Amino acid sequence: MECNIKVKSHFCDIDHKSAVKNFRVFSIYFNRLVDDLFFAAFLIESASLQNDKWRTIMAKNAQFYLLNPEKKITVEQLACDLAAQAWRLGKRVLIACETEEQAFLIDEALWQRDPNEFVPHNLSGEATQYAPPIEISWKGKRNAQRRDLLINLQIEVPDFSHSFTQLIDFVPVEETQKAQARERYKILRSQGWALSTENT
Repeated sequence: MECNIKVKSHFCDIDHKSAVKNFRVFSIYFNRLVDDLFFAAFLIESASLQNDKWRTIMAKNAQFYLLNPEKKITVEQLACDLAAQAWRLGKRVLIACETEEQAFLIDEALWQRDPNEFVPHNLSGEATQYAPPIEISWKGKRNAQRRDLLINLQIEVPDFSHSFTQLIDFVPVEETQKAQARERYKILRSQGWALSTENT
């Protein structure tokens, strides 16, 4: 009888030690699991913050210039001035014209600027050793170089506008053209562009 009690006591000690050991192992793995979960949550939060920062950096901004009927400046003249300003800020510009004739007008206007206000530019399709910072295109004719700013002179929003993060457009004085500008404004807003206006 005494022997049986000792045997049972021995096995009880073994079971107790085993339980303690198993509990310690479980605690170690549980703590590691908690640490991993916290670390995973930290990574997710960091990635979310980075995505928000990236979205802010990559926000698409479109500015509409409202032409003043009392001033005798044309859309083409204003586009040339804004392109020159952007170039001096280090931006590469695409002026998207409605027609080839309008593109030639822009080209000539840029050539006629004072020597100290000259900006390097070319018409789409012209052979140059290096791509000038300002390109003048029209419907159906555009080079493939990456550019920063789109100055739109077309009636509709160009289908390649999504490749830009900055866009300039105009609201002319004439009613039909003004209505067309409102449509472009609506389309850009529906595409998620941040819109602003400025009087000239």
